[in-house]
Amino acid sequence: MNVLIVFAHPERQSLNGALLDSMISELEAQGHKIQLSDLYAMQ
Repeated sequence: MNVLIVFAHPERQSLNGALLDSMISELEAQGHKIQLSDLYAMQ
């Protein structure tokens, strides 16, 4: 399955960032294709 994650948090090293990393790891382990849009990184 293709999964789009929209991340919008100014601090990548926050709890939200850690949850994002965990979610990406778990979904990739299950065979899903991940596309991440980090709105703060894109400005």
